[in-house]
Amino acid sequence: MGMLEPNTIVGILNGKVGNLVLVRMPDGRVVVRRWPVREAGFTGPELVVQSRFKRAVAYVERIRRQPAEYGVYQAAAKLKGKRACDLSNADFRRPPQITDVDLSGCTGAPGELIRVQAIDDFEVSRVCVTIARLDGTMIEHGTAALNEGFVCWEYVTQSVLPAGQTVAVNVSAFDRPGNTAAKTLHLALVPLA
Repeated sequence: MGMLEPNTIVGILNGKVGNLVLVRMPDGRVVVRRWPVREAGFTGPELVVQSRFKRAVAYVERIRRQPAEYGVYQAAAKLKGKRACDLSNADFRRPPQITDVDLSGCTGAPGELIRVQAIDDFEVSRVCVTIARLDGTMIEHGTAALNEGFVCWEYVTQSVLPAGQTVAVNVSAFDRPGNTAAKTLHLALVPLA
């Protein structure tokens, strides 16, 4: 491994020169190394990551041509001191997460709240709730609304749920690029007295 002492004649060197790579170390030294030559092919997980990154770059290129969509990333980039292309790329590569689903207020009557907490590195754009019988028959489906305090998403039930049965509550969260996170919970309804 060669060492390069920076001076005024050479200037500040960094990057690749021929088959040599100049690497600046944390202490300020510049280390000269040979450019690595890969002899083996890429592994399956590496190919998956490369494919996902290519799709993220294509997403950034597509939304750059849509000023309204890209403007949201540009505004956030100014606030965070980052580049809009980096924020949109990262947003594509990271799906949202559903951190909590509160079914404690559900007894089976219409007008009851299902609360959902969903997070994303940029923004959760919508949350959908589906309630179905265990055999897959859908009872109701709808979009949750972001509550005024922006603490969670709230879905108001519309149907009378079958008393004494267990229903599946499926919650899906979506972000701007269309990534999805889903969580299914089973709710055992108390039989009517």
